[in-house]
Order: sequence, then structure tokens, then C-alpha cells
Amino acid sequence: MEGYKQTEVGLIPEDWEVIRVGDYFEFKNGLNKEKHFFGRGTPIVNYMDVFRTVGIIASDLSGSVTLTTQELRSYDVKKGDVFFTRTSETVEEIGISSVVLEDLTNTVFSGFVLRARPKNSRFELGFKKYCFSSTNVRKQISSTSSYTTRALTNGRLLSDVKIQIPRTRSEQIAISTALTEADALITNLEKLIEKKKAIKRGAIQDLLKPKEGWGVKKLGEYVKITSGESPSKFSFKSSGIPYYKVDQLNNSDKYQIDTPYYINTDDPVSKGGDSDERDHHIPAQADHPFRGKLTRVFRGKLTTPNA
Repeated sequence: MEGYKQTEVGLIPEDWEVIRVGDYFEFKNGLNKEKHFFGRGTPIVNYMDVFRTVGIIASDLSGSVTLTTQELRSYDVKKGDVFFTRTSETVEEIGISSVVLEDLTNTVFSGFVLRARPKNSRFELGFKKYCFSSTNVRKQISSTSSYTTRALTNGRLLSDVKIQIPRTRSEQIAISTALTEADALITNLEKLIEKKKAIKRGAIQDLLKPKEGWGVKKLGEYVKITSGESPSKFSFKSSGIPYYKVDQLNNSDKYQIDTPYYINTDDPVSKGGDSDERDHHIPAQADHPFRGKLTRVFRGKLTTPNA
């Protein structure tokens, strides 16, 4: 194809090049401390800060940790640093990246993420928000990860990832500008959707407000509530019996939820841990500190009360 060339990562424009990530970034593991050190002190970049956005600013950070002077120096955060999720329940959730978009003084990063510090200015700041999310890069990260009880990646594996990049900064800027504008459009649409949802919730509250002739009943008179299966028993597959994670339920108001998580059809499932189309699933816990952590779900079989 004219204007393109074949490379080890596939067909790319002739004026682009393929580089090894480790030649341009230096990786470092994050901070691990006992639980009682967290909740006060210095701001910290946590797993969810990286997972939920392509660019990090100071106002995004809600976590804090008590540090020594040496820890503050060893795990510092600078504008232009790229963070990658290091571990999760599934390979799809590791190696997710986010770049620091502004100077963050007196800030450190968690042991659940990896810091990639640029060795030079080869990558334009905005371009770093998106270049590690391409299909080719994600495939390399997933295929080289390890999995025992959790999916893992590390700095050595990420250093060997090959990435395609324009030779000129002007083209990198043009790409990041276009994608940033698309992100802004999506954000505005999401805000509109949330506004409509709020209107719907208000309507539900109004329509379901107790009226004359209504009665009060206990939920247990009409549904059977049982605990779901613990996820520690299973290895997730691409097909089989659907499995629902708690964050799918916390973040959805749908009556039916599609799931990418499956367990083997021959995995043992105790009585009450199965599910069918009549079931309503309710999270057993509130939002968890990081995505990928599984908790149990409750199950309620709906019955029709007698008139």
C-alpha cells in the first residue's frame, strides 16, 4: 500500500517508526505500606486514578499516605510520568495507562501501579494519553502478562513492548488534539445522560411515593435472598457460565447486564449460587477501592404476591 510500510507491529505510515518502550522510559514499582499509614498525609496516585482516566491532575487524587522523607524522594511524581496498572483480576485490566498532565509536588504512587518516567522528550505530553491504548500495544501487554491468582505485569515486560509513533511532534500533537476533542464530546454526552437519569430517578421517587390504599410489606415475604459464590474459587474464561462482579452492579441501573466474565460449566456452584433470568442482583458491598476486586452478590427470586 502506497505511503505505508510493513513492520513487526503491522502496517504503519512510512514516516512513522517502531520503538521499544524501554528505550524511552524507565520503570519503577510503587509504594507499599501497612494499612494504618493510609488516609492522611501526602497525596498518592492509586490504581483507580490510573484506571479511570487517560490524564491525571492534582484534583483527581483523593488518597493520602504518611511518608518518610526518603519515601517521598523515592516514589515522587512528575509531569509527563506515565503510570500503568500493575495487577488485577483479569489481564484486560492490567497495563492500563494514564499520564500526569501537571506538576504534582509532594505526591507519590501506589504499589498497585508502575511508574514509567521518560528518558527524553520523544513523546509529546498529550500523545502519551493515547498511544499506549492501541490494539497492538494492548495485545502485547495481555499476551506477556502472568496469571496465578491475579493477572500481573511488570516494568521488564512493559519495557519490551513495541509501539508505533510519528517521527514529528507536530503529528503527535495533531493526533492528541483530535482525540482530546473526542473525549470532551463524550464527556458532555455523559453529563447529559446523567442529567436525564436524575430526572428519571426523580420521576421514579414521585411515582412510587406511597399513596392511599398502599401497604407496607417485608421484602422477605416476596423474595428469597441468598449469597453468591466467592470469586476466589474460579478462573475466569471467555465462555461458560456468566459471572457478575460487584462493580457491574454498582455502576449500572439496567435490568439485564451483559458480562465479559465466565466460569467453567464444570466448576462447582453451591445451591443458591446460580442465577437465572428472574433474579435481581444486589451488591453486598459498596464501591470498592479498586476495580477488579470481587465481592459477593445477593440473589433474590421474585414471586408474584397473591392479590
